[in-house]
Amino acid sequence: MWGGGVTIRRSDPPDLRQMMLKKLLTVYPQLEGVRVESAWTGLMGYPKHKMPQIGEVSPGVWYAMGFGGHGMGTTTVSGELIAAAIAEGDDRYKLFAPFGLDWTGGPVGLLVVETIYRYYRFRDWLKT
Repeated sequence: MWGGGVTIRRSDPPDLRQMMLKKLLTVYPQLEGVRVESAWTGLMGYPKHKMPQIGEVSPGVWYAMGFGGHGMGTTTVSGELIAAAIAEGDDRYKLFAPFGLDWTGGPVGLLVVETIYRYYRFRDWLKT
């Protein structure tokens, strides 16, 4: 799996596979010639506190989000914590309660985040 190109836009670029492959090859040039089997986009969650948000909104309604680009491991852990809470009454998920669901600025916050993403992409472009 390889990721990059974070944005708040919800549309898939037409050349997403090629974009991701190009980025992958800058790190692993020995993979030249591999085929990209699948490519997809999704909304990236970066909470202000940089911690996953895991909890129960109301009885039986759970949330797990805000993995900040580290979704492979934190998604699995979050799912296991929520499953243990539902199936066994395990309350370890409450360890994430101090991080809560902070308001992040609504539409203005999204514009700020997109500006930051674009700055990072520009900075990366300058390095290449």
